[in-house]
Amino acid sequence: MAVVRVEEHELVWMPLALLTRTPGDLLTNELDGDGTAASAAWRCWHGSHQELARLSGDSRHVVAERSGHNMHLDDPSLVVSTIRDVLRSSRTGSRLEADRPGQ
Repeated sequence: MAVVRVEEHELVWMPLALLTRTPGDLLTNELDGDGTAASAAWRCWHGSHQELARLSGDSRHVVAERSGHNMHLDDPSLVVSTIRDVLRSSRTGSRLEADRPGQ
């Protein structure tokens, strides 16, 4: 497998939104009994989303507080508003506002 390195802000102009679930049941239904592996897995997942967000200078990374794996079912208004924001930004050239999801 080839490893491709992408430099920070390589997608400079492209609006990019990442929605990350809360750790929730990942930490309570872990297989190792003490949550260590599950907690580390979530931190790795969250960190990878933060890295993805750094690919664009116009990005938003939101941890969906009311959502699990099925974010589109758990918090559909967040998903829809985020998609609309990215479309608006793409069409108008305006920047995403990182601290204002859905507005």
